[in-house]
Amino acid sequence: MSATITIATTELRRVGRDRSNLFFIVALPVLVIVVIGATIGATGGRSEIGVLDLDGSARSAELVDALGANASLEVTAYDDADELAVDVRLDRVRAGVVIPAGYGDALATGTPVAVDMVVDPSRGTTAAARAAVAGVVDGESAVVAAATFTAERAGLEPDAARDRAEAAAASVAPVAVVAEEVGRGGIDAGSPFTYPAAANLVLFTFINTLAVGAVLVESRRLGVARRILAGPVTPTAVVAGFGVSRFLVALVQGALVIALGAWVFDVAWGDPLAATALVVLFALVATGVGVLVGALARSAEQAQSVGIPVAIGLGMLGGAMWPLQFVPDWLRQLGHVTPHAWAMDGWVAVIFDGAGVADIATELAVLAGFAAVLLGVSAVALRRVVTRG
Repeated sequence: MSATITIATTELRRVGRDRSNLFFIVALPVLVIVVIGATIGATGGRSEIGVLDLDGSARSAELVDALGANASLEVTAYDDADELAVDVRLDRVRAGVVIPAGYGDALATGTPVAVDMVVDPSRGTTAAARAAVAGVVDGESAVVAAATFTAERAGLEPDAARDRAEAAAASVAPVAVVAEEVGRGGIDAGSPFTYPAAANLVLFTFINTLAVGAVLVESRRLGVARRILAGPVTPTAVVAGFGVSRFLVALVQGALVIALGAWVFDVAWGDPLAATALVVLFALVATGVGVLVGALARSAEQAQSVGIPVAIGLGMLGGAMWPLQFVPDWLRQLGHVTPHAWAMDGWVAVIFDGAGVADIATELAVLAGFAAVLLGVSAVALRRVVTRG
């Protein structure tokens, strides 16, 4: 046991000496959480839109006010069509609304008029803004239609009919829509950093433990294992020492993300016991992969150049880049060939649904199975390398 601890401690010191390892373990996860979380919550759940009023009439001003009063929209006024188009293209605003010249006159005469929207079709984030704008414009259209009907039937002037229609619309109680959630909910848990924190815990625990496997390759190259085995140390102790060091790196990675998520980003991680079980089991999974890479790779460069892109790809497939609820069913099922998907399922249940250990028993069992297989295979592979020298 003492030999295992000594080897693990020595390997951890080797990891700590490389400042790039510290950057990837400590700084990069925090930076990614900040960027993604800030993007998600930049407008507090509201879609920022740009509005260009080319009409400048009282009626167009009413439409602008109605857009600004919508709880889902945040309105920024524009004076130039080209500037609005550029800002939409650069995603400074989600969408643009252009009120055409003659809008007020058209409403006064009951003539149909189109309100244009400027969007970037390559982005899916405009859907909410388009729906909110359409709702406001439809509301205005209903008032115009009612005013036109009143003017025709009662022989009133268009402005007088419009005033009566607006008064009637204001006196009508809105229809309340009550949404009842069934099954697993969405990803809204208060802090916009919640899902990014959980996803990056899974992603970077795997990536960094795998990347640290390159340190094991370097230890093999320098003949560290051969020198250790020259003393009264068994191959099993050497394998265990290397494995424990990778496991501790994975645990530290997970603990750092959890601590920073709670203290800095106000992330509520849910049941402590369930969260601990997820961190430990996924750390064991990552350890198995890291040791396997360290045993099989021919050079540290190969371990990093091949291992890290593969780890990122697995993270994308397993929901550590975006929620799997947003992908097609076949891709969601395919993602569950990775341990990442099972870990993310567990985190979503614990954080967003308030689940405990019993509720995520299936996810924990699958992660334990991944860990057992990977640790067993990696231990055999590393033992062969160590004893062969």
